[in-house]
Amino acid sequence: MILDAVLLLLALPARGLPVKPAVVAPVPAAAPAVAAAAAPQAALALGPALVPAAAAWRAPAAAEAPGAAPELGVRMAEAAREDSLSGGVEGRAAALSETFDLTARFPGATPASGTEGAPEPSRLLAQLEGPARALRERGVERRITMYGSARIPSPEEAGAGLAAARKAAKAAPGDAAARAAVKKARERLRLSRHYDVARRFAGLVVKRWGGKVAVATGGGPGIMRAGNQGAFEAGGLSVGFNITLPFEQQANPFLTPGLDIAFDDFFVRKMFLGDSLALSYHAGGWGTMDELFEMLRLIGAAKRRRVPLLLFGRRAYWDKIFRFHRFVDAGLVSREEWASVRFVETPEEGVAAIEAFYRDRGLDVAESPGLAGRVGEPGRRARVPGSAALLDDLEGARRALVERGVEHLIVSHGSSRIRPPGEARRNLRRASSRARERPAARVAEARAAVNLSRHYEVARRFGELAARRWGGKVALATGGGEGIAEAVNRGAFEAGGKSVALNVRTPEPQRINPYITPGLRLDVDSFAAQKALLRNAVALSFHPGGWGTLDPMFEIMTLIQTGKHRRIPILFFGGRSYWSQFIQFERFASLGLISPRDMDIVRFVETPEEAIEAIEAFYHGDPSAAPPAR
Repeated sequence: MILDAVLLLLALPARGLPVKPAVVAPVPAAAPAVAAAAAPQAALALGPALVPAAAAWRAPAAAEAPGAAPELGVRMAEAAREDSLSGGVEGRAAALSETFDLTARFPGATPASGTEGAPEPSRLLAQLEGPARALRERGVERRITMYGSARIPSPEEAGAGLAAARKAAKAAPGDAAARAAVKKARERLRLSRHYDVARRFAGLVVKRWGGKVAVATGGGPGIMRAGNQGAFEAGGLSVGFNITLPFEQQANPFLTPGLDIAFDDFFVRKMFLGDSLALSYHAGGWGTMDELFEMLRLIGAAKRRRVPLLLFGRRAYWDKIFRFHRFVDAGLVSREEWASVRFVETPEEGVAAIEAFYRDRGLDVAESPGLAGRVGEPGRRARVPGSAALLDDLEGARRALVERGVEHLIVSHGSSRIRPPGEARRNLRRASSRARERPAARVAEARAAVNLSRHYEVARRFGELAARRWGGKVALATGGGEGIAEAVNRGAFEAGGKSVALNVRTPEPQRINPYITPGLRLDVDSFAAQKALLRNAVALSFHPGGWGTLDPMFEIMTLIQTGKHRRIPILFFGGRSYWSQFIQFERFASLGLISPRDMDIVRFVETPEEAIEAIEAFYHGDPSAAPPAR
C-alpha cells in the first residue's frame, strides 16, 4: 500500500494536480516533471522535506502541466495494476523501473542508497528503485526482519562500560554522579542480553536456511547491529535498511557489501522492512513499538498477509512495559488479534516458531513463495489498491477538504468497541438475563463494555467543546467508524462544527457513523492514505483503544522524536492512571530505551476541558492560526 502511495506521487500530473518542476540537470523537453509536492501523502509519513506549503492545494497553472505528463501517469498506473502485485515490493518496484529509465529521465537521481539533498522527484525514485535493484542483483528473495533499540550495547561494550564506571566511582567514593553512572552501567549490562539473543538468532536463521533466507534490520547500532552481526559472521546475507537521522543511526559494519541501503523517508523504508517471511521484535523504544503495532493493525485489517511476529524476551522486557492481557480483559483487543504473535525466549524457540507457522500451512520456509505481497489466509485475499484507485481516492478527498474550507484538523483515535453508556448498560442487562444460555465470557464482555462506556461520553464532549471553541476553523476528524470515532464526530456534528471521516475500506462490511458533515466522508484504500490526509493536523487525541490506536500513537511519537515531523500536542485521554494499567511509559526511559525528554511530547488529560486548555497553551491561543504541517 505504501508503494501505491509513492506511485501516486509519481502519477499526479496525469490527473491535473499541482506540479513542482524538478530542479535537475537539463532534461529533454519531452521528459515529464514529476509531482513530488502535490499529494497529501505527506502527513505523518513523508517527513518535513517532502511536504509542500499550503500553496500545494491550489489548482495548477496551465504552464505547470508538461506535455508528456499524461503519458507517464498512464504508464505508472499500468505498472501498478493488481496483477503486478504478486511479486511483492520488489516486484512492484521492478515494474516501475522497467516502465522508464530513471537515470535518463532524472539525471540527478542515484539509484542506490542515500538520496538526501537530491531533487525531490529523483530522490523518491532513487529510494524506490535503488534498493529493489540491489536486492534483486544479490539474490535476496526471502528475508526475516529484526527490530529493536539502537541503544542496546553488546555484552562486551556493556562490560567494559561497567568496569570503567566502577573504577571512576572507586576513585571518588563520595561522588553521587559516579554512583549513578555505576547504576546506569549495570542496567546497560542487563540490557546487553537482548543483543546477544538477537545476534545468535540471526546466526541460527542463516545456519538453518543457508543462503536462501537473508536477515534484514534497520542497519544501525544496537539490536540492528546484533542481527546483522549474527548473519554476517554466519556467512549469510546481511541487509541494512538505514534511515538518515540527526542522531543514533550510523550504519553498522556487519552489512553485506552492496546491501547497505539508506533512506531519507520512513514510509519508503517501512515498505521494504515489512515485506518479510517473519518479523522479530526485541527490546526497543518508540520506533520498535511503531513497527509492531502497525503490523498488527495491518494484519488484522487484512491489509497484510499473516506472518509470524516473534516477541523476544517476555520476562526480561515485554512484561515490564506492557500488560497485554489487560487489553483483552478491558475489551479493547480480541484474542483472535493475537493469532500471529508468539512470545519466545531463545533463538532456538524463534526458529522453531517460524518453521511451525509455515509447516502448518504446508510450506517450507526456504522454499516458500518468497515476498509474495500482502495476501490473507487461504480464501481471504487482502484488498490491495492499484495506484489509479488510490489516486482517485486522494484526489477526491483533497477536493472535498478544500471545497469545504477544512484547513486544520484535530484527529482522534480510539476503540470502535466503546459504546454509549445507556446502550452498554442495556446490553449488560440483556446478557445477564440470559446468563444460563450464554457463556460467562459474554457477560464479562458486557461488564467490560459498561466500564469503557464513560470514555464515549468524554470523547463526545471533547468533540463538542472543540467545535464550539473554534467554530468552523478546526474540523474534528476520526476514522469514521463506531466507538470513540462516533463519539467525537457526534459531539462536533451536534455542536454545528465540521466532522470528518477518514475511512479506510476493508474487505469486511463496515458501518460509518451518521455524524459526518455531508461531503466530508473521505473513503481511502489504505492506512497510508488515511495518515496522508492528516497533513493539516494541529493536534492528536488518543482515547482507550487497541492496535488501531497504538499504531498511530507510536508512529507520531517516533516521527516527532526523530525530527521527521513537527511537534504538535499529543493528548492521552483517561489520564496517566488509566494508561499505566496497560503501558508503563516511564519504563522505556528507566530501561534506557528512550531519552526522558521524549515523554515531553505527551500530555495526559482527564477531561475535555483540560484537553482544550492544553491545545491552546501549546499554540498560545487559537490552533487555527498554526501553519499547515511541513
